Amino acid sequence: MASRTPLIEKILAWEGGLSNHALDHGGLTKHGITLRTWQRVGYDKDDDYDIDDHDLMLITRNDVAWLLQTHYWNRWRGDEIENQSVAEILVDWL
Repeated sequence: MASRTPLIEKILAWEGGLSNHALDHGGLTKHGITLRTWQRVGYDKDDDYDIDDHDLMLITRNDVAWLLQTHYWNRWRGDEIENQSVAEILVDWL
């Protein structure tokens, strides 16, 4: 059965830390998570009643793992997929 752990490690290695490239339409990202995605999740990391760039800068590797598990991996029922590569393609594609 597939595991989310290898995918998390790949994403963190590919995406790196904080990024805001002009040619990247996603805008500000951290560990591959865009501000829009973080706002959709609704996690106000600094408890200031808005979800903005500062919240995105505060996310950790554990937050990435939580987001991937709850909003992507579980949606595809990744633990039930036998092939790791197929699970990673499906989850990362979403």
